[in-house]
Amino acid sequence: MMIFYLALGAAFAIGGSFSLKSRGSWPFLATTLATVILGLGTGLWYDHRINDPDSGFTILLFLLAPTVTGGVIFALGKKHPQHDSASLIGTIFAAIVFWALSYVLAGMIGILLGLVTF
Repeated sequence: MMIFYLALGAAFAIGGSFSLKSRGSWPFLATTLATVILGLGTGLWYDHRINDPDSGFTILLFLLAPTVTGGVIFALGKKHPQHDSASLIGTIFAAIVFWALSYVLAGMIGILLGLVTF
């Protein structure tokens, strides 16, 4: 599941950055919503397959990660609206870093809410 999570994050970082830079806000919003739906659907299916009754962390993770990463992409896209490759690569890199950090953030929130147990 972790490989899927990281692959989805990389795909969203690249796809979201390209859609915001080239097409505007509405396609970017559609990309973000598609990432949330794909992540939630796959995560809940995986939890059901391994008979995990507590899927709160999965829901938290796939709602938080695209939202935080999408906010970063949107903020950087509006701050640096030029279409040069350096700006696009910087946005993609920042999005991948924030996608990974949102996993840590979701873990900390999950521990505080009791969704993650050891």
